[in-house]
Amino acid sequence: MNAAEWGKIITDFLAFAYRPSLIGLPTAMFVFHFSFSKILLISLTSSIFSSIVSVYLSEELILLYNYLIKKAFPNRPKKKRMTKTNRLLVKVKRYFGIVGVSIISPLVLSIPFGTFVAISFFGYKSRVKTIVLMSISANLWAIILYFTYNKFHAYFIEYFK
Repeated sequence: MNAAEWGKIITDFLAFAYRPSLIGLPTAMFVFHFSFSKILLISLTSSIFSSIVSVYLSEELILLYNYLIKKAFPNRPKKKRMTKTNRLLVKVKRYFGIVGVSIISPLVLSIPFGTFVAISFFGYKSRVKTIVLMSISANLWAIILYFTYNKFHAYFIEYFK
């Protein structure tokens, strides 16, 4: 393997770690033309790495955020805004729990933001469960979307010509 191939792998590793469904997989398939086994290996390693880093970083970010808010605004009342995304996340949390948050995160959100939401909702005690579930769901979505993209690739190419 030469340096250009390693550059492609590292680029796709970072893309899979951030947003596997919209950036990582299309880049691996259509730009770099990686094989299924290479895509699966990159997806597996990057989702585990991203989940671990995001879990421990989100713990620190939550603590820092709470400290800064209390320091800057000591008498501030807690007022939360409900947006469409917040409503969706609360519904998923209520009905499906941590499994539902980890299933929709790689597809709708990103892995780092999904782990941040899971740690915020379910606490620090569920960090190992969050890492495992987020990694499994990211890889399952990568497999499902790989075969979907592969099946309809010819249709997309003909449409954009």
